[in-house]
Amino acid sequence: MGFARCVTDYSVCYWLCDVIIDVKYRELGLGKELIGTIVKYEELKGCTGYLGTKDAHSLYEKYGYKIADAGRFMWRVAE
Repeated sequence: MGFARCVTDYSVCYWLCDVIIDVKYRELGLGKELIGTIVKYEELKGCTGYLGTKDAHSLYEKYGYKIADAGRFMWRVAE
């Protein structure tokens, strides 16, 4: 149905590499659930999150990510 993948050192930062939902299961909130789980994941607390997106800026902004430049990259400050 879908998955999300992070690369992390569990100390300073994590890179949210992928959030992919199979076409048959889109619009069910599964991607939102995955992102919500990542930002609340205990082992990532204190880590700054980074990601790149072409067109989903408004989605990630709902989870605390900020646009880092005029392009694709976004970041989320550690809590």
